[in-house]
Amino acid sequence: MLSKYVKHIIFLPLIVVSIFNLSSCSKDDKKDDKKEQKETKINSIAPSLTVATQKVSFKEIEKKLNVTGSIAAWDMINLKSTSNGLKILDIYAESGDYVKKGQILVKFDDSMLLAQLKSSNARLVNAEAQLSKIKNPNRNQDLEAQKASIDQIKANLDNAKSNMDRFEQLYKQGAVSKADFDLRKTTYDTTEAQLRQAKERLSLMVEGSRNEDIKIAESSVSDVKGQIEQLNVQLSQTRIYAPDDGLIMERFVKLGDVSSSAVNLFTIVRKNRFEFQAKVPEIDIKNLKVGDVVNVTSDANKLLKTKGAIRQIGPGVEQSSRQTIVKIDVDYVKGLQTGQFVTGEVNIGKTKSITVPNKSIVNIDGMNKVFIVDEKSIVSSKSVMTGERTKDFVQILSGINDKEQIITEGAGFLKDGDFVKVISNKL
Repeated sequence: MLSKYVKHIIFLPLIVVSIFNLSSCSKDDKKDDKKEQKETKINSIAPSLTVATQKVSFKEIEKKLNVTGSIAAWDMINLKSTSNGLKILDIYAESGDYVKKGQILVKFDDSMLLAQLKSSNARLVNAEAQLSKIKNPNRNQDLEAQKASIDQIKANLDNAKSNMDRFEQLYKQGAVSKADFDLRKTTYDTTEAQLRQAKERLSLMVEGSRNEDIKIAESSVSDVKGQIEQLNVQLSQTRIYAPDDGLIMERFVKLGDVSSSAVNLFTIVRKNRFEFQAKVPEIDIKNLKVGDVVNVTSDANKLLKTKGAIRQIGPGVEQSSRQTIVKIDVDYVKGLQTGQFVTGEVNIGKTKSITVPNKSIVNIDGMNKVFIVDEKSIVSSKSVMTGERTKDFVQILSGINDKEQIITEGAGFLKDGDFVKVISNKL
């Protein structure tokens, strides 16, 4: 009897286990059926696009630093006149001309100075002759001739005084120029000096030559020579020459203008040397060194392209902007101007980085993205941060890894979840 119950007790768990196994098998079968149905459904859908893919690769690329700033002259010469009141007669250079050191640029009116020089030379001849006479005794005829000379000089002085007074009034009324008045005053002063010297000579002739008289006559000769030297200096200032080789950036004067030591005639870029004054963030300074080559371009003038080299890295950092001024010598090209805003690109080394072809990058809603494809040919997009670009590929800073299979052909026509046909895989 007991064995009968034991038999039933053993059999009962076997039934429960069998039921559980049947239930479990039923659930697994259902999962497998759903999986197969899903795969069948996917496989039954026609691909939305045929694409080509490529595994992302590592490439060695140039690291570049972009800097901005303005063009300035290495040494700007502000050329001025050292004389005042002279009229410009000729101008021999224009803005944009390249001039050589010593080349004449401006000629001023020198007629009044030449007249004064002629008069001074005559006075010198007279003074030297009088000195010679003082050193040698004079005859009675010489005394009479000297007195006659004094009378003539007095008459000339009266006439000169009359002319000076008349031109002074006209000058005050604005009827004549100051130069015209100065010429009459100079004539008066010269005649007055001649009269004084003539009287001194007559006195010496009457009293006889003495050492003191000889010294006075020698002093008179020296005085006239000094005036001649001064006039020659002033005459040299009537010609303005280029102080060094350079490019004329701007001409400020025109024919007929009157010279003034306070007014610029020209601005000249010495030696035609320009520099790019770039403002570089403090954090990037460590990547730069003197001699680095810089490619310079302008957003305002797409045709402007030149090269330069770093000459100086500023010793200090501006507190407000945390930037340092880096001075870059640039080669002059047509269109380069002072004050021009430009951009510089500096190669600062090489690095290995993930890269993808340029055509793999798609801009969606302002974000750079790439499409990847999985083993079931389903695509999905990933946002990426890009770095350096070349004509063939772009550096990827973040967003994908080196195991991703990216779409290289047809990426611009896809959306997340598309089923595609892959016709080629480029490694």
